[in-house]
Amino acid sequence: MVEFAPEYTPTERLRRAATGIAGGGLAVLAVQWFLRWLQDVSATAHCHTVLGFSGTAVLLHGALVGLPLLAAAVLALTVGRRGYRIVRQGRTPPEGEKVFRRTPVVHGPRARLLGGVQLFAAVPLVLLAAWGAWHARSGLATEQLRSPSIAQAHRPPAGPGGCARPGRSPPTPPRNRHAH
Repeated sequence: MVEFAPEYTPTERLRRAATGIAGGGLAVLAVQWFLRWLQDVSATAHCHTVLGFSGTAVLLHGALVGLPLLAAAVLALTVGRRGYRIVRQGRTPPEGEKVFRRTPVVHGPRARLLGGVQLFAAVPLVLLAAWGAWHARSGLATEQLRSPSIAQAHRPPAGPGGCARPGRSPPTPPRNRHAH
């Protein structure tokens, strides 16, 4: 006899679909906001320092290392956790997990293989982050050797502080009240 996993009720399906749509909408809004913010920051990254590191280095490491590591963490906490449960129980879907349609339960080595794939799904993203760290470091070292750099050639004209801020007028210097 074939064993089947428990299915969601119609009410649970509707609730999960509504939650997914709302979460997806919020994710789209957050990504749109982040991309606008990133565009503003990248325009003046060379003018700023973050904890003693140049803004360009922070931006480059954030893109090539931070984003893959963030994606790996999310994948490990969701898919990897499920894979661990499958490997430990030797069945997929694991005990207590409901499904949307009629799904037979798989036992044994095949289930453990499927769980292992899920358990280690974040490893390629961690390797991508390591590759990105190496390229970010070598790219910054190469950039420091250039004179003048490509980034300087495309920078907006500098204001009194050495960097222009898009959409803002340059700051006025303070007055010396004691000069006659």
